[in-house]
Formats: sequence, structure tokens, C-alpha cells
Amino acid sequence: MIRKMLMAAVLVACSATIATAAPTITAGNHQLLPNTSGQVISILASGDFLADALAGVDLFLVIGGGTEGPMVTNLDLIGAGTIFAASNTGQQDFGAPYIPPSREIVGITTTVSGTVNPNGVLAYLTLDTTGLAAGDYTLSLTSDLIGPSVLYSAGAAPTVLINGTLSVVPEPSSVVLGLFGIAGVAAIAIRRRRIG
Repeated sequence: MIRKMLMAAVLVACSATIATAAPTITAGNHQLLPNTSGQVISILASGDFLADALAGVDLFLVIGGGTEGPMVTNLDLIGAGTIFAASNTGQQDFGAPYIPPSREIVGITTTVSGTVNPNGVLAYLTLDTTGLAAGDYTLSLTSDLIGPSVLYSAGAAPTVLINGTLSVVPEPSSVVLGLFGIAGVAAIAIRRRRIG
């Protein structure tokens, strides 16, 4: 009897998990170097292999509210390593100002036929931090002007969006060099006090 109750509980838990599954886009939290172009990060998609198989995507990305932070110099939804690489109708955009270089980017594609696995790299973003000091910037999957990103899945479940951040951080060697500089200035100040 206990075994049957346990089995029933497991089945209910599994069916509840399946019922709440939804296609998801995860922007991720990424560290970038300052004053560096050509830095590539990935935006990920996930979902149930069957229920959330994908037929297309409308990807809307906004960095730093569209006014501050790294510039996107390239968005790749269909290249090697992306989930739409094997089946796509090409990558479209909304034109200026939603094309690189910009902080507000749009990329759209659909499959030629059928669906693709919803798990993997949805897009690669190439970023440029030239002229940026260290700091954190939002990486949003929703545009105030256009709306939220959407994954078109077989199950037609609403897309779950998980925003992220872009952290521009100095190289460790720069930090160490800066600390040595501060230590040198402090040593000179201490020496002058002792002499004076």
C-alpha cells in the first residue's frame, strides 16, 4: 500500500513538472574586459524536448536601458553552434536603430520546416566595451518599445525570460598593477612623514 502511494505521489510530481514546463531564454551573467572589442557571449534557450520544440524566435535585447553599457557589434541566431543552425529561414531584423552597433538589438528567425531542439545556444552576441570603465549593466530580454522576446514552441506555452547582467571588470593583472601603484604612493607618503 505504501509503495502504491509513493508511486502515485511520484507520478503526480512528474506530471506537475511536465505541465509547468515552458520554453525559457536565459540572458546570463557575463564578465567582460574593459576597452576590448570582439568579446562573444551566448544567450541560452531551454525547455522540454518534445513539448517546447521550437519553430522560431523573436529575440529582443536591450543593454543598460538602451543608453549605457557595451555596444552589440553582432548578433548571430543561425550560425554554427546555435539551435537554429541546421534549420532556419535566415536571420531578419527590424532595421535601424535595432541593428548593430547598438544597445538595443532585434533578431528573428524561423525553421524551414518542423521544429528544433529547444536546449542550447540561442544566440551569440559580440560586444565592444571600448571607452567603458568597470561597472555592471543590465541585459534585458524585453524592449520597452517592442515588447518581450518570444520562443515559438510546439506547445505554445508562454516564454519564460530570465534577464542578466554584463559586468565590465578589469583584467587581474591591471588590478595587481593598480594595487602596486597605490602601495608605492602610500610608501612615499609614509617616508615623507618620517623625514619631515
